Order: sequence, then structure tokens, then C-alpha cells
Amino acid sequence: MTLRLDAWVRSRAWLATWSLLGLVFRLVLVFRGKGALQYFDEHDYHEIAQNLLAGVGFVVRGQHTAFRPPGQPFFLAAVYACAGPRPLVAEVILALALVPMAWLIARLARRFSSEPSARIAGAIAAVHPGLAFSSATLYPAALTALACTVGVVLFVEALDSGSRVRAAAAGAFLGVAGMATTYFVPLPLVAGLVAGARRKVAVAVLVAGVGLAPTGAWLLRNAVVLGTPVLASNGGFNLALGANDRATARSGNWIDPDPIARGLDTELERDRAYRDVAIAWIREHPGRFFGLAVGRSLASLESTALPKTSTGVLRLPGLLAGAVLGGWVLLGVVGLGLVRRRPEAWMVAAALGLVVASSAMTISKPRFRFPVDPLLGAFAAHAIERGVTARRRRQHDP
Repeated sequence: MTLRLDAWVRSRAWLATWSLLGLVFRLVLVFRGKGALQYFDEHDYHEIAQNLLAGVGFVVRGQHTAFRPPGQPFFLAAVYACAGPRPLVAEVILALALVPMAWLIARLARRFSSEPSARIAGAIAAVHPGLAFSSATLYPAALTALACTVGVVLFVEALDSGSRVRAAAAGAFLGVAGMATTYFVPLPLVAGLVAGARRKVAVAVLVAGVGLAPTGAWLLRNAVVLGTPVLASNGGFNLALGANDRATARSGNWIDPDPIARGLDTELERDRAYRDVAIAWIREHPGRFFGLAVGRSLASLESTALPKTSTGVLRLPGLLAGAVLGGWVLLGVVGLGLVRRRPEAWMVAAALGLVVASSAMTISKPRFRFPVDPLLGAFAAHAIERGVTARRRRQHDP
């Protein structure tokens, strides 16, 4: 039986089978939702995409905005341009776009693990429940996960080969990840520093330059349209959500921030007001905020919190899946430590660190980490492999 399982893991059918299962899982969730917009964020992405197509610009509720990152609305605008304003079509495309994830993760894991371990990591990435949930919404987590994974894989391969084409492509994908989820904006710069440390100057310049170009364009747009070159206009609001008397490590947006003055006309004015309220609270309660930051850092590694909605995944299956994912993530952190000298470990550790830092300062939700989970899975499988190998050695050499 063990030999048959091992032969199946090593066969070409292994990753294809799990990729198909993952696709079916995602499509079931997509068609179950029927393209309905369940969350407040989705309505914004949907509206901005339609305004982009109409030539109005990056506008929501009649105002130019930087509250939402631009990656997902531009993706939706491209879909809507071909299929009309149909969220269901966009969700199907996201579900299909995640199919290569199994091969990408296996390809990465082969660099430091055995073939069976790499294939197991790929299989788990294929059926990741958090990404399945995300693909059935208009959240940017699925797009970010794919872009981040492709970017990291291409980058480490560019380091090996010195390929400028791969370096530029890696920068492009990492740039997309940052524009879909803004706390990943520094990743191209991290990649450039990693390449520079390994004396790959051309790779460093290309991956950082290409990767930061979308951010530069977005900052320029905000400088012209909003009057300030901000990356986002939600930082103060998110900070205020996590800096008040009602905040807990896992409260997220279940609570409201402390109130601000009325009559503020622009998005930037309101965000600055929320920031000022939050900073005032932090100055009065530095110890409490430090405790919240530590708690949110730890909470960003677990996956059992439910979204703010009365619909969606059933509570018990969601809790079970979250518990499994939490353990897998912790194993991934262990695996990062085991191969800490490798550039792929530096990149994934940086991506996870950006999630943890952002969560610590503002609010923590499991879906913030989902884009990094497939990459962490490669290291989790390696940690298990190392543990099994060590145990076998102890058994043979007591």
C-alpha cells in the first residue's frame, strides 16, 4: 500500500488530480454564490471597475479614491470589457487562474526538498480552502496569491540563471501583487536587495525597477488627482480600527473606530482625522496598543476567524479548515528557519513579515495571509520531511 501511494505521488497524474479537485472545489463555491456580492469591499471593486470602463476614472460613490488598491479593479475592468459587468465570470476566471498553483509550488519546493515532498506541497496548495473562498468573491487575495507565487518562483530562477527576462517578469508579477494588495508593495525592493547581496546587479535593477513601476504610476496618479502622492487613503482608518478602547487582537472591523469630526469633505481629510484620533489613543495607552500589536501578530498566523457576514462557509467546516491551516502555517515558519540561508526563504519570510507587520499595526484577518500560504506550504512540507528523516535516523541509530 505504501509503495502504491509513493508511486502515485511520483506519477504525473498526482498534481493533475489535485489541481482538478481544487478547481472543482473552487467552482462549486463560485456557482453556489451565483456572482452575488456578499461583502462591502466587493461592491467598491465592482463599481470602480465599471467606472474605469466608462471613462470616469478610479471613482467610487462619485469621488476619486485611493481607498482600494488598484490591482483588482483593473483586473475586473479587463474582464468586464469582454464579458460585461458580471462578477460571476470574474470569479470563474480567478478559479481557473489558480490551477497552475500546484505546479508552481512543487517547482519551488524542489529547490530544497525531495520530489515527493514537493508534490505534496503542490497538492495542498491546489486545494487551499482560503484561496477557494477568495476566488468565490471579488477580494484580491486570489489574484495576489498567483502574482506573488509566480513572482517569487521567477525571481529565484533568475538569480540562478542570471536571466534578465525572468528578472523583468518576476518584477512585473511582484508589482501586480503589490498593486492588488498594498502591503506587498515592498516585495520588488526586497528582491532587488536579495539579488544585490548575491552580486546579481542586472537582476536586482530589473526586478526592483519593473516591480516598483506600477507603484510609481499609482503614486503619480494620486498626486495629480488627489493632490497627494499617497499609496492608499485607508491607513488612518485601519489604524483607528485597531486603536480604541473596544479593539481586541481579533476584532478586525467588527467594531467601529472612535468618531471623527463631521463635515470633512474628502477621503484624505477623513483618513487624516482617523489617523490623528488613533495616534492620540496610542499615546494615552502605549502599553495596551503594544499588547494589541503582539496579539494581532500572533493572530495573523491562525485561520479560524470568520468573516463579518451571516452567510458563506459553514462555521464548523470553516473552523476545522482554519485549524488545519494554522498548523500548516506554523510548520511553514519552521521550514523557513531550516533553510534560512536560501533566497526563496528570504522572499517568503519577507512576504509573511509584511503581513504580520501590517496586521500588528492595524487589524488582523486570516485572509490577509492567504496570498502567502501556498509559498509557506513548500516550507511546511520540507519541515515535515526533515522531521521524518530525523526520526528514521534515530530509529536506525539509537
